[in-house]
Amino acid sequence: MINTPIRITPLLNSARSALLAGTFLAIAAPAVAATPAKVDFEPPQIDAQPVCEIRAPDSEITARWEGWNGQSLAGMDSTLVRRDMRRLMAIDPVQWLPVGEKVVALLPTIDATYDADKRLMETIEMRLEAGKASEVRADGLIEKALASTAAEQPQNQRRLGEWLMQGKGVAPDRDRGLELIVTAARGGDANSLLSIASFQQRGIAVPNWNVEPKMTVMMGFASQVGRLDKTICDRVVNIARAYRNGEIVQVDNQLSERWFRFAADLGSPDAAWSVAEMHLRSEEIAKNNDVMLHYLGIAATGGDPKVLIQLGRLYEEGALVERDLGEAEDLYQRAAASGDRTAMGRLALFLDGLRQANPARTDDYDKALTALLDLEDAPGWAYSKAADRVLTREGRWAGEKTAMDYYAKGVALGDPEAIRQRALLNIGLGDTGSFYAGIDDLIFSVEQIGRSGPVNDLIQANLCKAPDAPLVDRVAYWQSIAGAETQAPEPTLKEMIAQVKDGAAPTLPYHTMSKVLDHAQAVLPLDASASDLIALASNQNISAEEQTYWSLIADRAETVSPSDGKGWVDALGSNLALRFVDRFPQGKDAEAIALQLAQQGYGRAMVLLTKIAPESYPDEATLAKTFAPVIDARGDFEASLLALRNSDGASESEKAKLIRHARAATTCTFSEGMQMAEALAEQGSADQFSQWVRISKDLVKTESAWSHTNLGDLIMAHTAMLNEGAADEARNLWQAGYEKGDRPAVFRLMSAVEEPDTPGYDPEKAVEYYVALTERSDPEQLPSVLDKLADAQDDVRQKVETQVDTSALWLAAANAGSSEAMLHHARELRASASTQADINESGEWLRRAADAGSDAAMVDLARSLAFGIGASPDPEAARTWLQKAAALGNQDAVSMMNSMQIAEVPTQ
Repeated sequence: MINTPIRITPLLNSARSALLAGTFLAIAAPAVAATPAKVDFEPPQIDAQPVCEIRAPDSEITARWEGWNGQSLAGMDSTLVRRDMRRLMAIDPVQWLPVGEKVVALLPTIDATYDADKRLMETIEMRLEAGKASEVRADGLIEKALASTAAEQPQNQRRLGEWLMQGKGVAPDRDRGLELIVTAARGGDANSLLSIASFQQRGIAVPNWNVEPKMTVMMGFASQVGRLDKTICDRVVNIARAYRNGEIVQVDNQLSERWFRFAADLGSPDAAWSVAEMHLRSEEIAKNNDVMLHYLGIAATGGDPKVLIQLGRLYEEGALVERDLGEAEDLYQRAAASGDRTAMGRLALFLDGLRQANPARTDDYDKALTALLDLEDAPGWAYSKAADRVLTREGRWAGEKTAMDYYAKGVALGDPEAIRQRALLNIGLGDTGSFYAGIDDLIFSVEQIGRSGPVNDLIQANLCKAPDAPLVDRVAYWQSIAGAETQAPEPTLKEMIAQVKDGAAPTLPYHTMSKVLDHAQAVLPLDASASDLIALASNQNISAEEQTYWSLIADRAETVSPSDGKGWVDALGSNLALRFVDRFPQGKDAEAIALQLAQQGYGRAMVLLTKIAPESYPDEATLAKTFAPVIDARGDFEASLLALRNSDGASESEKAKLIRHARAATTCTFSEGMQMAEALAEQGSADQFSQWVRISKDLVKTESAWSHTNLGDLIMAHTAMLNEGAADEARNLWQAGYEKGDRPAVFRLMSAVEEPDTPGYDPEKAVEYYVALTERSDPEQLPSVLDKLADAQDDVRQKVETQVDTSALWLAAANAGSSEAMLHHARELRASASTQADINESGEWLRRAADAGSDAAMVDLARSLAFGIGASPDPEAARTWLQKAAALGNQDAVSMMNSMQIAEVPTQ
């Protein structure tokens, strides 16, 4: 089918013939600007078959000519060589000009028709594209071409005419240039015809041309179609683009799409991509998924990275085609193999996603990321990813410097995550200069990129990481910014599951994870294994959402095939694995998993080992020594404090490093603030302890009642390390805890007001606190409170008893199962008994107290049985109860047995 003429309509043939015969030659058409003509020029109705030579991707073209020896074109096709040169000059004319000039010098060796005229014209064109117009003009190359036989060929006439009109490489001569273009058009040059049509549309007078713009365009298009040869697709695409951009014809996207389809059917992957892209966007034409997929498949045969990426996305997302991650990866790999930056980035991100579900793919991801970084124009986000990988592989502290270098490169390219992460590393360095450099980056992130993450970082940094923290005014400012934003509610488990893909189970927030594990503990044995955990996927005793969550974990485990601690950590994920060993320390896999987590730097896992494997890890000192290298390289907050608590003999610089690491790693929670303060108190670091007390006082503002009491306890225990008002601060915190409803705070405050011989004695406050204690105590706690009340000052006790029904409280405690309360209630009933029924009820409560294990109740019951008080006399039963009481160490029972000459049962 090569070089086969295509039949165009008779009208068009007649018009072209008339033009060539001179029928339309006349005076110049009036120079009046007009809107683009409406031209209905349809693709030929033929059985289109692939005939076009597929243009290789740019990466392949550049690679081919970078490896060319510059000596020979043997075995190459002249048409395609020239096509490559045109593409290279479009990519980088300055770089490729030397190669192009060598090629045109050698083209006659493979193409006998490539004469001196062609070489001259292409030399001029390449030099002009490379910005060497002054050299072309100085050498008089265009004048030489005008004086040669090259000026007799229509295609050359157009190019020479354009250069003359532009004054490019030659003295400008607009009239002569336009005359040459008209001559080329009459000679049938398609581009000249379309140039004239463009002149007409813009109102430029064209001498000796009186053909209507519409007819000019049709003749130009007809000449573009020409013959079926290897380069017809390029020409047909020009027609499609003309209908799309609307410069010489009115925009007609439907007709443009049909011309692109015609070129695609003739074998052009680029045209096929244009068809697919129009349907993908569905902005210019109605979307047809079948058409889009068909032409996207054709487009992919050309190896264009952007096409392969788009097709890969369809397979990755399961959009319009059945989801196939393997096919998606193959397409991304093909695209990346071209060296295309976008394709290499897409592959890296795709593999990053795969490794979330299957850690075995991590090496593949690392290789793809490394290849991307080897590019001279690697994207900024790649440096952020590289830094993250360094911190994961080497550890937060061992990899800090290398990661900082990577982040710096990302920052230079404007990557938001690099800006944020470098800021956090700088803030963690601990010195003033680095801290404020980090703060500047975070403020930039807030102002230029977005608020949520960086704002929270700024709150934490000013609250507990600044050298002079807490900076309360700055904390308040950034908290007001954070508060001004609408906070999305925490997603439900069902919503989080709906968002995951590729087998990656969601990382659950703390409270959601706690609830899920509460339910797991309720249905699993204490020694549950990790396998038991993932078997919850089919456990009907938990919710459907939780079953789905565990099925995702099970799928990941099936992929990983765990056989040791590392495998289970990979399968469960570090967060869930840590929570598992915390909840199931007796579990079959607990030691192996905890050991792996400890090797990853998790201090909580290290501490758990003292419970899971006490023979190997009997105390914290053993842990600190065993995991010292791990803590130094990657220890988290808890691990750093573990080492600090056991740093006897360490140098001051080593201790300072551990404090710096803990400070950098903290998430600024109240719990961590307290841990930090306690560790610094143990070290005797008064200034640092005082600072973390101030930080904890700020953190406690939003905490629960008991947190205030605990902080008060810490301050009161170390008043010597603080200022003179420390004791008052502690009492104020107890008071805050009390006002928020904390029970232990009542005891702290009561101790200062209940004794008459103390400076703070205040019977009214003591009454208030006793009443509060009775209200805040659970039934099992009531006996100790009521006993304490019984020993209180008479006036205090009496006033309390006017406000509180102590008998009802004793009964509530007895009903809750307190043996002490049962005994007290029995004695109260006996003391106030007025009927035999009252005595019998007292005896029943006495028996219940004895059955519940009260040795005193056993003695009272023995007396009742011995003398028939509230029960039928039963000396044998009395002896039995006395023996039981004596066995529990009750001395009254021992004395009674001796007096009754009853053999004592050995104390248990």
